[in-house]
Amino acid sequence: MAGVGAVCDSCDTLRKFVVHVDSRDRNFDKYSSPNSYKITLPAKYTHVVAARLLGCELPSSFFVFSATNGNTALAVTWYGGPAGAAISATVTLPDGNYTQNTIVTFLETALNDAFAGSTWTVSLNTVTYKLTLAESGHDFQIDTRATAAGVSADPVEWGLGYYLGIPKGALLTSAGRELTLPGVASLNPFTYILLDIAELNNVDTGGLYGSEVGPRTFAKVPLSNASFEYVFTGKDAMYQMHLAHVQYRPPVQRLDRLSIAFKFHNGQVVDFNGIEHSFSLELTCRLPHVAGRRDPARVVRQPRQPPQVNMPHIFVQTPPPPKTVKKNAWTSWWWIAGFIVAIAIAAVYTRGGV
Repeated sequence: MAGVGAVCDSCDTLRKFVVHVDSRDRNFDKYSSPNSYKITLPAKYTHVVAARLLGCELPSSFFVFSATNGNTALAVTWYGGPAGAAISATVTLPDGNYTQNTIVTFLETALNDAFAGSTWTVSLNTVTYKLTLAESGHDFQIDTRATAAGVSADPVEWGLGYYLGIPKGALLTSAGRELTLPGVASLNPFTYILLDIAELNNVDTGGLYGSEVGPRTFAKVPLSNASFEYVFTGKDAMYQMHLAHVQYRPPVQRLDRLSIAFKFHNGQVVDFNGIEHSFSLELTCRLPHVAGRRDPARVVRQPRQPPQVNMPHIFVQTPPPPKTVKKNAWTSWWWIAGFIVAIAIAAVYTRGGV
């Protein structure tokens, strides 16, 4: 039994609050970018036992291909120099997102710019989704070995070649001045991002590249495959399956601000390129009743009455309660009037006797 001042768990009340978070509400002097920021909540929430992501509106404005991501460079050697001499160059794509049509155009332009006097053509088979590179007059090689430009130490997403369908550690040589890349092109491989809220992170993630433990996060947000469009989640049951519903034991004692960042699985912060976003949280708080204190909202149970003893041979007659005379103002006035009349009668008899 809980003593005076102790929290009575069986009497706790759960109350839900909905909080709308918009990146525009941050302090722009401290956090100029919507990629990572802190925000002050409109109220102080205590004893938070659960939190749920109701929905979010995110822009797919981040670049899949960028120099920051390390996936815009490809090492190519072209045998079109004097007397067939080898000319090596790093072919670089501009930062951005590409479709099956635009990747052909921009990769072709980058190859022609890298090798003066060359004429390249690039095509994409829409059935196999494999790219074919060709040069009109000379053979060429593509190098994705560890020492080549644009190749990182990561086993996946290690550089531009990974997204174009080239295996890591390969040295591919054209045949008849043409080369079909062995793998399929992966132009938009990100199917989700992680919502990181430092104060509410309670979802375990697997360790990257075989590590046993990964950092905790708050929610997994699915993405559409269309770039530069807003992603609206929480609109149907399928999306709700991906959204977070996190419980906290022990509860979060006090919550008055949020530290927010959206990240890829490798921990890299998503760069929305300055486009704002918003999301909604449902917070479940435990409102404790304190045992030993009067609480008008609490149901107070009456104490049990002692059992009645049946004694058929003993009769006890309880005397009726004495009658009480209800005194009021009229009763007092009658007494006064009677007293005055008695004095008057006595005076009359006194005069008669004289």
